[in-house]
Formats: sequence, structure tokens, C-alpha cells
Amino acid sequence: MIYAFIDTIIGLKMNSLSINTIINPDQDSEITTYKILGTLKDYLSEIRKYKIYPVLSELVGLAVRLENLKNSITKPEDSNDDLFILDEEISILGEQQPSENYSEDPDDSSAFIYWVISQINPILDEGIAVYDFVDQNMELKLINGDPHNMQEGYLIIPDNKTSVFNIYKFNCLFFKSENYLERSIKTEFIKSIPGNDSNKIRVQYRTEMNYIINNSLPVYICETELDFPYEETIYQIARKKLLSTLSS
Repeated sequence: MIYAFIDTIIGLKMNSLSINTIINPDQDSEITTYKILGTLKDYLSEIRKYKIYPVLSELVGLAVRLENLKNSITKPEDSNDDLFILDEEISILGEQQPSENYSEDPDDSSAFIYWVISQINPILDEGIAVYDFVDQNMELKLINGDPHNMQEGYLIIPDNKTSVFNIYKFNCLFFKSENYLERSIKTEFIKSIPGNDSNKIRVQYRTEMNYIINNSLPVYICETELDFPYEETIYQIARKKLLSTLSS
């Protein structure tokens, strides 16, 4: 089973790097190189500010596509598999003319792909390290309701930079994608309430009594002392932990 988020990350817009940027037969290789290095520099800057989304997701997806592309270039000549078909994002089949940055020579193409991968991997490693650190310093607890209800409930996440607790309603859905059954989670923001260490228990109680109508629904609270960026890191990893908890 594959788990995924389906709600859009609002406000997390930045320049992104796609396969089409890297493998562009109509673009000069020097321009392509500048675009790749410039975007990766932006990615690294975000990660070093502890903002790991959407950067980390984009880097992981790009690394997987590049590995697939690299492997397709080195396939045996008698392979029956279609060359270079990855997904709807990339289509370089047909009568396209070779360019400086993409060559019909497998050795040249592989060298370029290897170079891009070598630029991505160190940044990806930093992003994974930040993710792991946050994940290890965050705990998800059930504070109310039926833990066997895995379809809907409430999630409370602290924003330690602004000293508030953000309350969300969540819903889990199943849908089939190709041959896989995927579980997704969708969150809806309800309310923010002030909070600090001294009134945390009172905040939890007020949340249950005043903002949660159906007391049978599970209420999860995320506990962390970290004050990392909320939208780009804390909120994203808290949802990931919730999805993992509901799927276990």
C-alpha cells in the first residue's frame, strides 16, 4: 500500500526543477547547467533554513526519475522496453534532434545524468537529515476519542514560533492508482488558540469541549519543542506522522 497526501500545499511556491528542464533538446547546454545549479542553490538555501517542503518532495521525485532515466539509457539494445518513458512529465521520444546537453550517445547522456545526480544527492542528504531530526523530536499522542476510528478526526499541531495550537479536521480516503491501493489524508484548518507550556493541558481540554462536536472522533496532538518553520516543516511532518499512525 502507498500512502500519500492529496491536499495542496498552499503558499509553498518556488522555482522547481523538472526532467524537462534537465533534458531539453532545444536549450543550450550552458543555459541548462545554469538553471540546474541555480535551482539547486535555492533548494539548499531553503533546507538550511529548515524549510523542507516542498523542496524535499521535489528532490526525491527528481532523483527517482533521473535514476530511471539513467537506467533506461544503459539498457541492452535487445531490450523490449520502451526507452525513456517515465511518466507524463517527460516525453523525449520521436524525431527530436540531439543537443549539446542530451546526446544520442549513451556514454554522453549517462555522463550528464550522472553529473546532475551528483549535484542533487548531497542536497537531498541534507534535507533527509533535517526531516529525520524533526521526526525524532516530535511525538503524536491520542488525547480523546476512539483510536479505532481511522477515517476522520482532529489533529492539533503547535506552532512554537507564534505560541499557538492549530486545530485541523482530517479525513482519510482510499483510492486505487494503477495496481496500488493508496491512502491519502486531507486536512481542513478549523481554529488557532493561544497556548504555552503552563496551559497546555487546559488548551487540550478546551479544544475537546469547545471545538470538537463529536466526542467519539479521535483527537491527536503533536508534541514538539522545535520552533522550525511551521508551514514548510512542522505541519508537513506532523501530517506524515498522523498518516503513518492511522496506517499502522
